[in-house]
Amino acid sequence: MRLRLVFFALSLSLSSCLLAEEDESEVIIEVVPREPASIRDVKPIYELLAYRPDENTHISELDSNLVVVQLVEFMDEGLARSFVTSHPTLKVIGVRINRDDSEYFLILLGVFDDMDTARWATESFIEENPKFEVEGIRRIVLGELKPSIVKPD
Repeated sequence: MRLRLVFFALSLSLSSCLLAEEDESEVIIEVVPREPASIRDVKPIYELLAYRPDENTHISELDSNLVVVQLVEFMDEGLARSFVTSHPTLKVIGVRINRDDSEYFLILLGVFDDMDTARWATESFIEENPKFEVEGIRRIVLGELKPSIVKPD
């Protein structure tokens, strides 16, 4: 009986192996290089922590106890769109609200199950994006924001 041991290498470390049975009593070790994961394939921690509804739902229809993390707020839709365009690697949510007879455009990092998860997401975002300078990142209970959210037509 011959055994064939195949290792799949990731960089310099061996990540997994496959043992295949062949004839005779010989062991063959074969190292197979594997392409490293692209940075685009790795999801940021804040995205992994985010709440995911079972179906596509507008933010105003989600549970009021959920928590959102607001990165920034604009009074001008063009500035909000420019912000999103200038940060293409960020997975963010845009929300339009009416407050004090004025329209605002919020850029949210995401929606999270509770305040602790939102805090962890915020901390991981700051750690993963050290050059991203936004002061005043806020965590808001969705129920406080819901009355001012403008639903799309």
